[in-house]
Amino acid sequence: MRPSYGYRVDGARAILSLMRRDTILDTQLVSYAMKGTHTLPADGCAITSVTAQELLLMQGGELTRNNYYIPFFTDVALAMDTSQIRQHLKSLPARIRTRAGQRATDKFVLDFGRDYPAVIEYSHLATARLLNVGHGHLIKGYASVLERKSHRVVVDRLDFLIDQGVQCRALTDAVAVTALEMFAAFTAKYALKKKFRNSLNDLLSLAVAVEAGALFKTEDRLLAEFAAEHAPSSIQEIGGVLAIDFAPEGSGRRLNRGTKGYVNRGWGVRRQAWRPDS
Repeated sequence: MRPSYGYRVDGARAILSLMRRDTILDTQLVSYAMKGTHTLPADGCAITSVTAQELLLMQGGELTRNNYYIPFFTDVALAMDTSQIRQHLKSLPARIRTRAGQRATDKFVLDFGRDYPAVIEYSHLATARLLNVGHGHLIKGYASVLERKSHRVVVDRLDFLIDQGVQCRALTDAVAVTALEMFAAFTAKYALKKKFRNSLNDLLSLAVAVEAGALFKTEDRLLAEFAAEHAPSSIQEIGGVLAIDFAPEGSGRRLNRGTKGYVNRGWGVRRQAWRPDS
């Protein structure tokens, strides 16, 4: 059975409407929880789709490709099981197997002009949607293109996220615009991590939290220092964990939009059209 994909124009709006007053954990804290050295909040928590993609090994060494892609599924296709997806993937030529679903998912480009290489973000809305409705088996199916050991890691991490009821808040192109502002401000004062993508991921996740007015928890002191400078927030430290509250009473507009350097540099976010796999 070949998957059938579907996507509505209001898909991003539907995902964002799920946002409530969240506690969002960064990638490191969720990794600790998976190892049993950190306790998840008793009243629930969320991760960003950026963190989800890091944990589920979707991001690879190339900035313009994923290791695998998650398409949008119609309501009927949500009933598919993992074996059906694997059967479909095996029917594809090996050279295009890892690109399955690429043309049937959300996609936008982060353009840094001549300053940094362009980054293409795929499957953020699609991944968040499946995690939020508990259909991790569909992600497992598409992750089966990974080598066996890596696929086992994805399966174990997915089971943890689903079992713990961890929600996922999606990165969208609108949130990415905020992230570019933050990235411009960050690079004006701080050095990036050795891997450019790691610093970008931190700021993309932070932008999701800022725009959601969420409580963001991290151990990254530099990120917290920057957040305090760039967006109205309050910070508390408990047991080495920094809780950055982006919705303090009377904060008004959440983001300090004084930095528009990214515009002057010709940076921008470009949504690209998609079409179902043929």
